[in-house]
Amino acid sequence: MTLLEAPGDPYVDRRVVGRVLSSDVRGALEVAAELGRFDLDLLRPALLRKGVDPVAAFDGLAMYDWVNVVSLGADGRARVIEIDEHLRDRLRAALPVADPEGLGRDAAAVIEATPLAEVPVETLEAAVRLLPVGAAATLWDLVESRVLAEGLWGWAGQVCARVAAAEQGRAGERTILGSILATQADAAVRAGRPTRALWESVGSTRGGTRAGWGG
Repeated sequence: MTLLEAPGDPYVDRRVVGRVLSSDVRGALEVAAELGRFDLDLLRPALLRKGVDPVAAFDGLAMYDWVNVVSLGADGRARVIEIDEHLRDRLRAALPVADPEGLGRDAAAVIEATPLAEVPVETLEAAVRLLPVGAAATLWDLVESRVLAEGLWGWAGQVCARVAAAEQGRAGERTILGSILATQADAAVRAGRPTRALWESVGSTRGGTRAGWGG
């Protein structure tokens, strides 16, 4: 009864945040909640700005039952983790604002500094979701140019499907879904797969522009 009558979100305040003893994990909470799903490279820039040890924070987060380990690295340690989807919005509401646009720039910088075939889809999703739509469109053009130059169409087909699915959930918002679907269609052409449905989706996205955000 005490928890029900307390102000704010008592469950998050007391049962989640209140039970985090590690200062590094506590310092990472708002960034982790904003990113949702991430690897160490995506988490690192924001935590270094805050003076938080990224490795200690990432490994510490992976130990909690409200964090899911999505994939493991070759050493058996968590490689990608995610905040439980049922708790994430409550955490975001209870914690300080985490500068979404800054996190989007972090994600874009990771993409630019990493061999494209090694970029996790979570990092691309974060960049597209968190950057302003114009910056996201510019980033996507650069990604597609790298795909073309490096012949990574198999990689692109898999990644585009995931990123497009994430963008489709942003109903009513300006997005770059058209550009993502166009890249996915290009990848399908090179793989010899049917593309009619994809190109129809591109044409119907946000007024039929290839970028999906321009009009």
